[in-house]
This record gives sequence, C-alpha cells and structure tokens, in this order.
Amino acid sequence: PYPHLEKTLPGFHAARNVIKGSGDSLSPFGFKGDKFEFYRFVNRFRLASNFKGVIIEDFEEETAEAYASLTKLFLTWSTFEMYCTLCDSPYHTMFGIYPKRFTHDLANQYWDYDREGILIDFLIERSELHGQDYFLRQFSDGNNLRAITVAACMRHIYAHGHLTAHPQGLSSQATAQICDLFSDFIGTFIRADFKRRLAVASAL
Repeated sequence: PYPHLEKTLPGFHAARNVIKGSGDSLSPFGFKGDKFEFYRFVNRFRLASNFKGVIIEDFEEETAEAYASLTKLFLTWSTFEMYCTLCDSPYHTMFGIYPKRFTHDLANQYWDYDREGILIDFLIERSELHGQDYFLRQFSDGNNLRAITVAACMRHIYAHGHLTAHPQGLSSQATAQICDLFSDFIGTFIRADFKRRLAVASAL
C-alpha cells in the first residue's frame, strides 16, 4: 500500500510485516525506538531522495545548482542522523562492516573535484564541532576512511551560514559535484545496511 516508500527504501513492505509480526517492535532489525520513528525516517529519506532543486532568483544557474546540491546534502545528512539514532550508533562507527573499498572510492572521487584541497582547507578552518578538524586533517593527510567527516562538516557549516556555493573560490560546479557524491554515497549506504538488517530480521 506504500509504493512510494518501497521505491525509496527497497524492502520497506517486508520490514513492515516483520515489525507487525514482532508486536510493533524494531528489535529484529537491531533498531532502537518505536515503529513511528522508523516510519518518520523512511519518509524523511523519501524527501531527501526525491529532492530535485530550488528556485533562486537573480543567481547564475550553476550557483543555484550548487545551492540545490548543498540543500540536498543537508536533507540527506539529517536522514542519515535519523538512521544512526535508530541504529543507536554514532555516524563515524556506522561504516564498520561496510566494505572499505567503497569509502576509498568515495575519497578518490572527492579529490577529483578538490584537487588543490581548497574545500578541505576551508572546512578545517571553519569546523566548529569537537574533534571534527582532527578527522578532517587526517583525511587531508591521506586517511580515506575519514572521508565521511567532510559531509558532516559541510552539512553543519552550511546550516549555520558559513558555506556558500563558492567556498574559497572553489567552482560552484565542483561544490555541486562533491555534495552529490556524498548524498549518493550516504543513500546507497543506508539502503545496503537496511537490506542486511532486513535479511537478518526475516530469518528469525
């Protein structure tokens, strides 16, 4: 009865049946909270996944597209935070069993768009959350497994007004590409992790 949610999160209908069969408990998935938190997450995921852009008057098209990508990353990261809450795990530990080659690919693609380190230097300078600059410096020094910290920092400083479509003179096209890269990576990770949890829950 919810094809739009099944499209967003393949396996949603099967998960709903597991939840019903467990007395509305999320425990078969290793989730914390109640079923309504799970449904809110899926609906938020739908919003982030289907977000296509914004209309901004008197802006160049490429600049508007960069702001659209920044906003999509903001929505995607908030969805990821909701998923982390369900999993009762901080974001930086969520990728523990995710194949590391995917994170290495993410890092390599990031450097394709920020070859001179313009954005990463800007983020290190502007990072405000405790420990974030440390992880950003590790990524800048070659630790690919810290790549997701870039998305976390971008979301935070964009929400607080410090991040624009042209940080430190980086092209708006590169900004958009980096945002889309992280949005796609996070969306793919959520679906893969949920698929794994659904397989375990369905086998119980």
